[in-house]
Amino acid sequence: MELSTTISAHCSALQT
Repeated sequence: MELSTTISAHCSALQT
């Protein structure tokens, strides 16, 4: 379970 990937994808989705 990598938080880095989750955070990266989450931030990327918010900053579309």
